[in-house]
Amino acid sequence: MQAIDALETGLSCYVDARQPLPVPSTAKRGQKTISPSALECAKLGVYKAMTDQGMRKAELAYRLGWHMPQVDRLFDLRHASKFEQIETAAAVLGKRLVLSL
Repeated sequence: MQAIDALETGLSCYVDARQPLPVPSTAKRGQKTISPSALECAKLGVYKAMTDQGMRKAELAYRLGWHMPQVDRLFDLRHASKFEQIETAAAVLGKRLVLSL
């Protein structure tokens, strides 16, 4: 659990600095891997789609009809956003959330 918290904290630094997200390295044979929670993965996916399109948070807020604090919370990995909000933001970016087990 601490490793996931550390990963999410590190990824939050990229989002806060408005930097591209790092690409995960390939796991070596027998190496254990971790990943953020499903909610955080969805948030990071929307963040990546936004930055890949060269869109700023202000433009996303405008397209969503949201206030900036709402968009800030959407990308805050410590905030418990609702999946519906993330789906709405993804749709504005021409994306769709897909969950699998």
